[in-house]
Amino acid sequence: NRWRIDMEGVPKAELPDSVLALLTARIGKLPDGTRNVLSIAACIGSVFDADGIARIGGQTFAEVSATSNRLRDQGLLLAADNGFRFIHDRVKEAVYGLNTEEERAAIHYRIGKMRMAAKKEADTADDLFAVAFQLNAARSLLNKTERDALVELNLKAGRKAKQITAYTAAMDYFNSGLALLAEDSWRKQYALTLALHTEAAETAFLC
Repeated sequence: NRWRIDMEGVPKAELPDSVLALLTARIGKLPDGTRNVLSIAACIGSVFDADGIARIGGQTFAEVSATSNRLRDQGLLLAADNGFRFIHDRVKEAVYGLNTEEERAAIHYRIGKMRMAAKKEADTADDLFAVAFQLNAARSLLNKTERDALVELNLKAGRKAKQITAYTAAMDYFNSGLALLAEDSWRKQYALTLALHTEAAETAFLC
């Protein structure tokens, strides 16, 4: 049952609803292991590689590589510089929506923890933003220690984004940090709470 739609040029074009519906229906009929690869990929972001998905999903590199290549041949993925990407953002969004909120949070948590470990070796701005994004999406699963650490991570990510004049992104990080603060944060985490409120106020003025 090989199937393919000619999607050349689609990433830069509007994806017709009829094509999206067809692709979504096909995705729903894929084997569990294949859908799992797509689900993890949709949580990772625009570009992903087989090695990362294998480590997150508990499959071998060879299995994920073979699955990704089949999905490319079937018109759902495209080859990217360092891996693969979805043929269109709307396809990624459709895959993302196939899982429950709890399932997505669990995937984001695993990705965030993996990226956190990798961040210790390569502490770049992109690493910082990626970890903050993933763990913010998994915050419903975090314990108190992890939530407190994520508050500080959001402050750091917000400051970094503000430094490079990405004010909207900075505001998102600061707001995420504020939402994670405990009710008694002014008493128990005064300096951190003050820093977040100050940065959020300053950035709101710049947006």
